[in-house]
Amino acid sequence: MVDKQESSLHKWIIEDSSDTRSVSKKDAFGYLLRNLEISVKGMKGIAAITKDGLPISTRLPRDVDVMAFSGMSAAMFCAAETTIKELRDDCVYWVYTETDEFTLVVVDAGFSTLLVALISAGANIGLVLVKLKAATGEIKALMD
Repeated sequence: MVDKQESSLHKWIIEDSSDTRSVSKKDAFGYLLRNLEISVKGMKGIAAITKDGLPISTRLPRDVDVMAFSGMSAAMFCAAETTIKELRDDCVYWVYTETDEFTLVVVDAGFSTLLVALISAGANIGLVLVKLKAATGEIKALMD
């Protein structure tokens, strides 16, 4: 599945530009996030952020403070990561928090990058996790 995801991103870069060097990482991240947003029913927003809480690329609702969203999402993930490392020296793949109105999913995408999705209540969380995990392969390819 990751190979399909990676090839779709690379295919887009090649098809949309005769000179692949002219496609910025920012544009590639934007394409990736847009595709994730439209591929999952109920996705309210998505962001790629650093583990320090800085936004890399976002597609969030207008009423969401991007800096606060990024900072708190990173803090939530890093707190879970610290807890797991204290209990058992292991890796955290994702963290999610569920409310009556939405679910927030934070996935480790490698290279100190996190993928954060804001999902409507009732959306298929299993599908969201599969799509986000597959997208981490694309992020790793972008960061190489």
